[in-house]
Amino acid sequence: MARRVTLRDVASHAQVSVTTVSNVVRGWQFIAADTRRRVEQSILELGYSPHSIAQGLRTGRTQVIGLIVPDLASLYFAVMVETVEQVAQQHGYNVFVINSNESPEQEARALEQVAARWVDGLLIVQTTPSERASKLLASLNMPTVALDRVASDYHGAACTIDNRQIVLLAIAHLRALGHTHIAHLVAPRDITVVEARAQAYVEAMGGQGRLIPTGSDFDLEGGYLGILNMVAAGTPLPTAVFASNDLMAIGAMRAFSERGIRVPEDVSIVGVDNIPFCRYLSIGLTTVAQPLDALAEAGMTMLLQLIHDHPLDAQQVILQPELIVRESTAAPRKDAL
Repeated sequence: MARRVTLRDVASHAQVSVTTVSNVVRGWQFIAADTRRRVEQSILELGYSPHSIAQGLRTGRTQVIGLIVPDLASLYFAVMVETVEQVAQQHGYNVFVINSNESPEQEARALEQVAARWVDGLLIVQTTPSERASKLLASLNMPTVALDRVASDYHGAACTIDNRQIVLLAIAHLRALGHTHIAHLVAPRDITVVEARAQAYVEAMGGQGRLIPTGSDFDLEGGYLGILNMVAAGTPLPTAVFASNDLMAIGAMRAFSERGIRVPEDVSIVGVDNIPFCRYLSIGLTTVAQPLDALAEAGMTMLLQLIHDHPLDAQQVILQPELIVRESTAAPRKDAL
């Protein structure tokens, strides 16, 4: 195995001191331009790569950030992780990802892992709030930014999406088509964004709405079972359904299809997120898109400001969603009005 190139090798090749090479690697500005060029050329020719751990010991930074997400199996969070990694790499950072599996206990353990590892900062998408996780998060001695889901007892830097506006866009679209019997397919409400959307829906409907509980998770099966249970109960069908997210909406579409209820002829469906395959379904899903690229960029920008001790432009950044209209929504049948 080839011997690792050292600072001393670079110094000998460039005919400078080891201290000078170290200063060039650390970006010290008070070095003659000709000397810097010789050192950088030697680094290139020899293939020298600074040892990140040793460099971290000298600089106090590792160029690694932690990212805790609730569900890596979810397309939404998979896209979020990919986007955060792309943005982080553009700024010279690697990402240490931990999946909390929608479990407060696993989230608490993830926070303990992050605290024990040497990372420069943390991005976190919180799961169901818990006292232990909240205390651990509050006690972390590192720059931290909450993304997307933010617990009510979290008071640090945060970047979120306007959940009230998500609901208003969906309801306004359905009303413009002529729908008045609009139900909300709602996931377990201990998830902060679910509760925020449910409250906004009740407010937007002026007490005339209808909540369809899933009794399951924030996923395909939750939407599927929620609609099957509603149909089995024999209650009048709504003319439109607004789902907590796209996965639940897609599950709902499957359930309606199995019961001979057509989308959008008999019932219109709107989701939230705009996950990648919404546009490729046989009936394209109308959805309210969440700007994941902007969320990752804004969250990383805030985290880097904190890491470098720069003042934040704002303690909380709230991004705006966008309605994407496809084939799953249409005007209600006249006999359903």
